[in-house]
Amino acid sequence: MPLADLPQSVLFLFFLLIFVLIGIFPKLRKALARTRRLLESAGRQPKSESAALAAAQAPRRLARVSTRLDTYEILVLRRLAMAGGKGLPRKRLSGELHLGKESLKQALLALQSRGLILISVTPLFSLRFYLSEKGHAYAVAQDFIPQIRPQGSRR
Repeated sequence: MPLADLPQSVLFLFFLLIFVLIGIFPKLRKALARTRRLLESAGRQPKSESAALAAAQAPRRLARVSTRLDTYEILVLRRLAMAGGKGLPRKRLSGELHLGKESLKQALLALQSRGLILISVTPLFSLRFYLSEKGHAYAVAQDFIPQIRPQGSRR
């Protein structure tokens, strides 16, 4: 059956399918490249070296968790608290807070190591950042998220 003999609705759906595939191709290519890099980096580092590296970094990480939040971490935590449970992508956080890429990355890593934020991957392979339960409790305690209390009660 030649292509010209197909009904117009089938031709339209075929055109629409090709149009959508062309539109998502760059995102798919980026996701595949990221996955390939992660697999290559995991394959290059032997298990014993990664375990030794994790053990060497554990005291630093624990010491970092016990310290107070710095200014960038507070800004990021406040913005995530203002999002109201919706996750925010890194690009939006960076744009709204006017933070550099490296500053934002360090703040997000520190908040994640403290357990204050969660990171999820969307179906289109982008990262979104949310407050964890611990982060939400911290934000409420710091009044980043206002709570309605009875009139006579105090903190």
